[in-house]
Amino acid sequence: MFVSKKDEILGTGDGVENVQPQRVEEALKVDSAQSAQPLVDVVTADNKAEKTDNEPVINGNIAEAGQTGQPGQLFALKDDGKGFLQCRQVSLMLQDAPKVSIESLFHNGMWYKGGIAFLFGDAGIGKSTFATQIGRELCQNRPSEFLAYMDFENDDDEFIVRYQTEDGEAVPFPNNFLRINPRWENTSAYLKAAESNRTTFFENFLKNEVKKAVETYKDDVDYFIIDNVSMLIPDGENTQKATEFMIWLKQLKASYGNQKSFLVLAHTPKVNKHLSLDANQMAGSKAFHKFTNTLIGMKEVPQYPQYIYIAELKNRAKERETQVLVYKRQKDNLSGLHFEYVGACMEDDILNFIAGLEGLPDAMSEPEDNIISNKINMELQIKSMINQGYSESMIVKSLNLSSRSPVRTMKAHMRAQTRQMPAPVVHLS
Repeated sequence: MFVSKKDEILGTGDGVENVQPQRVEEALKVDSAQSAQPLVDVVTADNKAEKTDNEPVINGNIAEAGQTGQPGQLFALKDDGKGFLQCRQVSLMLQDAPKVSIESLFHNGMWYKGGIAFLFGDAGIGKSTFATQIGRELCQNRPSEFLAYMDFENDDDEFIVRYQTEDGEAVPFPNNFLRINPRWENTSAYLKAAESNRTTFFENFLKNEVKKAVETYKDDVDYFIIDNVSMLIPDGENTQKATEFMIWLKQLKASYGNQKSFLVLAHTPKVNKHLSLDANQMAGSKAFHKFTNTLIGMKEVPQYPQYIYIAELKNRAKERETQVLVYKRQKDNLSGLHFEYVGACMEDDILNFIAGLEGLPDAMSEPEDNIISNKINMELQIKSMINQGYSESMIVKSLNLSSRSPVRTMKAHMRAQTRQMPAPVVHLS
């Protein structure tokens, strides 16, 4: 049982600290040329009394004209504070706002307080381990604050084995690190609904459970890690469903004054392992990374599978990092399974960077001219063997190709060329 560390929920903001609760602005002053705008009503000294009686005003007041308006003019915003969209005068909003600074939760604001961050990567490379490590370090740096790891991915045994020594002793964990995971035996309500073909029930069921957990610990926990998004929204490729999920997550965050912080894990579909990290490689609709505050990609280094690196692919609060952060997978009796940070470099230089760490010669990439030359030679060999009547399987085996795709591509290219050739001219005698 936890003792509440807050008596009331903090005010609204957009992922930054020191942001006070948003207030509905007092009547603002505008130039008479703006009087035609639908959300603004200009009030003159002559009709002040009439307007204050009949027009909606903010906090029951109408501001007198001053620095930003023309002398003798007053106005009130037609905003009662209840609608979805709000209208405010930026000049006064900025004047009244407190100083805003980003409070980093992980590496220079890759995940910041009050923000929604996504961490994605291929299956099995250690996203859960890395996210747990982020949570542990956050808890160690903030011993009076709590973090909850919502784990829909790993069973207890899978989690425990990562953080035990060979003798079965537990590695130390901060007391303010909480783990929330399902009791799968208590899913009878879902199973009963599933039998009646209510296909969306599972998504709503889990989202309601997540919301219930956030509400239960709202006075104690400010940081939540959700592992992973595929459980909460199985049909992530559907743009409408992905958008609805992100709206739901933003609404959940806003319900508690935008002071709750979420790190959500996601997958990468099968892509070429040699490609650079890109936001579009994240599985699911683009709505996920379009609506998130920050996006972090995670990738295993193919030539050195004990190494992974992360790249900041999006950050709404600051200029994103250009270098990637490199980690090496380790396990010891002090931290259990974890990733040890070894340095930063540019993504296209990562092989040389790791080769230097391992004391190996530079792993220079093959020059572009050689790659092009090798591709042309391969195409010529395939074309020659096709003309000689070799089958696809024979060509693949002979040239040691990984698939039949290059052969089929070359056949299609040759057929297209044949169709485009002009018909032979026949001379009649």
